[in-house]
Amino acid sequence: LFYLDEKYPSGSFLGYRSVNRAEAVKFLLRVRFGDVESERNLDGSGGFPDVLSMEWYRPYVVKAVQNRIIHGYPDGLFRPANGVNTVEFLKMLTKTFGLPENLAHSYEDVEKSAWYGKYVGVAEYYQLFPKRIQKLEPGQSLTRDEVAVAIYQYLLNRDRYAQ
Repeated sequence: LFYLDEKYPSGSFLGYRSVNRAEAVKFLLRVRFGDVESERNLDGSGGFPDVLSMEWYRPYVVKAVQNRIIHGYPDGLFRPANGVNTVEFLKMLTKTFGLPENLAHSYEDVEKSAWYGKYVGVAEYYQLFPKRIQKLEPGQSLTRDEVAVAIYQYLLNRDRYAQ
């Protein structure tokens, strides 16, 4: 299901490690679009000065920008090495697969006025984080395992809950 990047040449997935923004984008886009690296029309940096042309993740970032999946930070940076927290990932996943926003949820630790509120319902609807029943832990950094499980859960449940 997932393709390992050159960061781990041993072939190990290293699921216990934190997933960074570049890795999260790659995981999502590989599942949604397949081989993004081979697309010749992915020139540039996606508008991010911190996405350099020789970096392995550049095609994924550019494709994600083209598809309005990511927008970066207010200062214009993407920050590819930063870890991804739960709600950042939920926004990316929602945008990648065109999932509905503002789905109902019962998480106790999500403020109604939070910027990410419209993305939270997909976690419960698709059972993305099976161990998180009452609390979503919005600011929790995700591991590579947690991202893999969330994507798997979405794929497993997408037809079951088709609208």
